[in-house]
Amino acid sequence: MLNMLRMDFYRLIRSKSLYICLGLLAAASVLCYWMIWLVVTPQGQAAAESLGMTAYLYTAEDFGPQILQQHDTLDMLREICMDGGAYTCILGIFTALFVYMDFHSGFLKNTLSLHRNRWKYICSKTLLAALVNLCILLLLLGLCLLLNLFFGGMLPLAGPGETLFYLSWAWLNTTAFLTLVIFISSFTRSSAAGIVVTLLLSSGLAVTLVAQFTGLFGANEWIKYTLYYNLSYGPSLYTGPGDLKTYAISLVFLTVYSVAAAVALSKRDI
Repeated sequence: MLNMLRMDFYRLIRSKSLYICLGLLAAASVLCYWMIWLVVTPQGQAAAESLGMTAYLYTAEDFGPQILQQHDTLDMLREICMDGGAYTCILGIFTALFVYMDFHSGFLKNTLSLHRNRWKYICSKTLLAALVNLCILLLLLGLCLLLNLFFGGMLPLAGPGETLFYLSWAWLNTTAFLTLVIFISSFTRSSAAGIVVTLLLSSGLAVTLVAQFTGLFGANEWIKYTLYYNLSYGPSLYTGPGDLKTYAISLVFLTVYSVAAAVALSKRDI
C-alpha cells in the first residue's frame, strides 16, 4: 500500500489539476478579503469610492461595524469556501478525475496485477485524500492569516484552540466526502458520475430537494446527520459533548463509504 501511495504522490505532484484547485481557492480567498477590506476600512472605502463602487459605500455604513464585531479569521475561512460547499466541490471534482484516470490510463490494472488485494487500493486512495485534504486546509488557513496581515489585520485572530477544534472535524468531514467520491468513481468508473455527485451534494442541492419531499411528512430530522449540514452549520468552538457529534457522523460516513468502495471494486473486473 505504501508503494501505491508513493506512486500516487508522484502523479499528484505532476498533475496540473492540483495546482488549478489551489489557484481557485487562493483566488477566492484574495477576492473575499479584498471585498471585506473595501467595506470595513477607511482606505478600502476610499478605494471603493474612487472606483465608483457606490454600493460598497452603503454596505460599509450598514454592515461594516457588524462584520468587524462578528467575524474573525476562522469565520472568514468558513465564509470563503467551507460553509457554502466550494471547498468540497473543488476537491471532489479533482478526486473524481484523479480516480477516473486510474481506470482510463491502465494504471489501476497494472497496479492490481502486482497487488491482488483491492482493499489496499481503496485504503491508499482514502489515505491520499486525507493527507492532501489536510495539507490544503492548512495552506488555506495560512493564506487567510497572511491575507489578514496584508490588509492591515482588519479582523481579529481566532484562538488556537478554536481553530484546532474546527479544522479537526472539518478535515474529517471533508475526507468522508472525498471517500464518497472515490466510491462513486470506483463503482461507475466514470468521471462524469463523480463530478455530478460532487456538484449535487457539495452544493446542498440534493439535500434540499430530498428535504422538500420529506418535509411534507414532517420528517426532516435526517438533515442534521448529513455531511453537508454538519460542514455548513457545525460548531466553530467547543462548548460541550454535543459538539462532538460531528466527529461521530463524519467517522461513520468515512467508514461506510470506504467499505462500500472496496466492495464495489472487488465485485467487478478491472
